Amino acid sequence: MHLIGLCVSAFVVGLLGSVHCVGMCGGIAGALAVGIPTNHSSRGTQFGLMICLSVGRLLSYGIAGLIAGGIGFSVVAWLGPRSHLVFSVLSGAMMICLGFYIAGLWFGLQVIERGGLVLWRRVSVFTRAFMPIDHIGKALMLGLLWGAIPCGLVYSALVWALGVGNAWHSALLMMAFGLGTLPMMVTVSHCAASGNHFLAQPWIRRVAGGLIVAYGLWTMCAPWLKIGAHCAMSGAASH
Repeated sequence: MHLIGLCVSAFVVGLLGSVHCVGMCGGIAGALAVGIPTNHSSRGTQFGLMICLSVGRLLSYGIAGLIAGGIGFSVVAWLGPRSHLVFSVLSGAMMICLGFYIAGLWFGLQVIERGGLVLWRRVSVFTRAFMPIDHIGKALMLGLLWGAIPCGLVYSALVWALGVGNAWHSALLMMAFGLGTLPMMVTVSHCAASGNHFLAQPWIRRVAGGLIVAYGLWTMCAPWLKIGAHCAMSGAASH
């Protein structure tokens, strides 16, 4: 049940946070979509290749989550179970920063975004070997490369994955998070301008950012509240 709740939460965070992807990854998604040949292929085939691109990106997130979860598990085993509280504070703080960024109230995470674009320029050199995207293997490889781009949204999820304490659960968390971003990425890739314009409106971004800030606050505070409640119950039992 805990794993299901974790994955659902990650999916919702990815879905809300993906309004940010219009600016960060929209151009990249559009560029990759251009690499899918339109001649001699049906719309279904083109859509299938776009889905394979996203599957590759999700696999990349899953691998990153597996590594982050393994590191987190090692840290908890070394420092003790209470160290997961530090991860809760860090992941919550990252989500709060991300929420303010998406809402347009604070832009500190642009440093990460600029670094991601610099990295993409270097990684994009390798994408030429998989162009045109005319079969599943090429689409999956390009998706894996796409998932390697660092951004505030992905980093927030990875810090969250660090504190899960189970490498496989962290991998599932990251893949559920990636699934949450999938509707937006498919929309952007197909250049649905009206949908993108709607989701880029300030009030939409503020609502999404506010919800992520609220979840970040809950992520930071929930473990401490649980400890406080446990101590209160222990104190009452002792009397």
